[in-house]
Amino acid sequence: MQYVFIAGSIVFVSFVIFGIMTLGGIGLDYVVPDAPFKLAEENVDIYLSAGQLSVSAEYVFQNDAEKDKKLELSYPFGRGWGVGPAANAAVTDGAGAEIPFAWKKKNITFGVTVPAKSRASVVVKYEQPVSGTTFTYPLGKDRFWGFAGAYTAFTVTAPAAFGAVSSSYPLKKVSAKGDDAGYVFVRDDFYPQMNFTITWEKARPATP
Repeated sequence: MQYVFIAGSIVFVSFVIFGIMTLGGIGLDYVVPDAPFKLAEENVDIYLSAGQLSVSAEYVFQNDAEKDKKLELSYPFGRGWGVGPAANAAVTDGAGAEIPFAWKKKNITFGVTVPAKSRASVVVKYEQPVSGTTFTYPLGKDRFWGFAGAYTAFTVTAPAAFGAVSSSYPLKKVSAKGDDAGYVFVRDDFYPQMNFTITWEKARPATP
């Protein structure tokens, strides 16, 4: 911090130190990444079924620096009215090898190393019970790494019995298998201003 006195006024100048990677889950302090390090891609698949929701999310980190980058990440699960605690959580790397993780309150924490001049992928999978008609996937200030500007793709699949699905971002309806309906949201250089919240018409639709 530095204070500069100009014409009897105090101008507060705040200097942000790049490279601070201490994350604390939901409600994180804002994190500013090193200039040569970024989240390159985020690909999220959400599948609705009777009483349950499944998520498979891939994150691709890119490190253009001359040294390896070590991250300690805290991952916040989805939330919403009628959304229960996450279960059957699994974290793997791009090759499918398991990445150890630990539970911290309602989140999980794990470490990732991104080699110098390279990329590294992380895949997080989990399930959550759902009895209502809404689900929120954290973005923006709730994003577990604090980065923005990635190529982002969301795919939502739901049985026709759920009725129409909408979200806080514009979804495009696409074809899906059988009686399922598919929706996508794709953006390059995505800077989220709010969380990705989806809603549907019917809670706990009956299975055939």
